[in-house]
Amino acid sequence: RYADAYDSLCPETRARVTEAQFTSQQAGQDPIRSYDVGTLDLASVDLAVPVSVTYADGRTGQLQAYLGQNEETGAFQVCSVEE
Repeated sequence: RYADAYDSLCPETRARVTEAQFTSQQAGQDPIRSYDVGTLDLASVDLAVPVSVTYADGRTGQLQAYLGQNEETGAFQVCSVEE
């Protein structure tokens, strides 16, 4: 569902990365079997939320999802995810 994921990215990221580039990048990543999103600290300048992941091969990891706020809807959207 790469197209759905791309459509939900923040506008700044979609302006920098095409859907084809995004799909290629994500297809090259290890598949995630499950995830748990932590609590967003609204006082943080970065607007990052921790995400605990379990990969398809059973390994676990901790990611940071950096968010931006959609000016039209007020909803938070993912701008990038980093280890």
